[in-house]
Amino acid sequence: QLRSSKSMMKEANLNREESESFIATRGLIGRWNTAELMLRAWVDPVKWKGSDQYRSHLGVPLVAEQFYSIHSAVNQTLLGGYQSFKIEATSGTPMECAEAQQSILTAQMKTCGYKGVSCKTEMREITYDGLFYGFGIAHYGWQCIKKNIIKKVQTSHPETTVINGVPVTIAVEGDDDIEEKVVGIQEINMPVLEHVPVRRARYAPDLRRGDPRVAEWFGRLIYVTGYQLDALRNTEGWNIPSRDELVRLTTPQMQSTSATNPLETLGSNTGNPIFQQTTTPQKAYPENYTERTSHDPLARKFEAFDYWTGTRHAIILQKEYCILNETHNFGRVPFLGFCFRNAPDSAHGYGIAYWLTDFQRICQGVINAFLDDMNLNLMGTYTSPAGANNSAQAQ
Repeated sequence: QLRSSKSMMKEANLNREESESFIATRGLIGRWNTAELMLRAWVDPVKWKGSDQYRSHLGVPLVAEQFYSIHSAVNQTLLGGYQSFKIEATSGTPMECAEAQQSILTAQMKTCGYKGVSCKTEMREITYDGLFYGFGIAHYGWQCIKKNIIKKVQTSHPETTVINGVPVTIAVEGDDDIEEKVVGIQEINMPVLEHVPVRRARYAPDLRRGDPRVAEWFGRLIYVTGYQLDALRNTEGWNIPSRDELVRLTTPQMQSTSATNPLETLGSNTGNPIFQQTTTPQKAYPENYTERTSHDPLARKFEAFDYWTGTRHAIILQKEYCILNETHNFGRVPFLGFCFRNAPDSAHGYGIAYWLTDFQRICQGVINAFLDDMNLNLMGTYTSPAGANNSAQAQ
């Protein structure tokens, strides 16, 4: 069934807003932030009232100890060792054929991830989210790209004339004499397995299990520069806006406000709508932080929504342009997911941090309260001068 790009863009934008509202109202963002604080085992330093001495603020990394030990064991079990899997030959298949197939799959697994990284690296990130946040997500499939091979050729041919009985070739030069001509098609076929960060995933709110394949639709946010979009201009099926239209999305007269991932900015208390509360000191900048590339509008990263249904695939750029609108033959949404512990009627499950947060808080509270009691007795947090007729030490 044919669908116009405008119709797909409206559907994707509306479904994305509904999903973001659902995730925000269910308190998942606060749960993720709390989990990150518990992994860091951070306790705010607070001074005693009316004193310049700090109360005890020691952290107990209970979540970190359990999480990292389980995460390491899981990844070593999945893809550890020299040979992580083996293809057995059947009765009608020679051993050499099975070994060749295994070698091909092993080579493809080394480059099937994000920007050509290995499957092992992607699985490490997927299991990280699944064990820690409670929902690990991956995009899988078979990528087929057909790109035109462009060659610059002359539109006019050199002229040959005879001067004093000698043939002379006169070349015709000029900018208008060169044109781009399609001389062939480059076809790229490769498997894909990419980790989807939990804050960039969008899904149908009626998804009741941690398996995106059964969802009515599923999507993810991806970020590309203007130059990366330029490289897709001659690719079959892609409709890339002109450079002027791309620049218009970044200027003060842009068509809409700068795209911002609300799952990374909701709950901000920094005074900057771009930055959320930093749950870890080394947390990366969001992709829409563009001051570093203000000198070149095309070098900034544009937000694209990669939207999938059971039969169609669309990519929406900055909520303004539908740059890809096609059908696919997967038969279902090409995403995988798993939960550490399933939650009733929910796509997002429970992670390790969710189960251990309260116990870690109790441990930290008991230990710091005990040390506070020792400080009151030993460190002289509160003092007052002794009286004139009192020979005892000041208390």
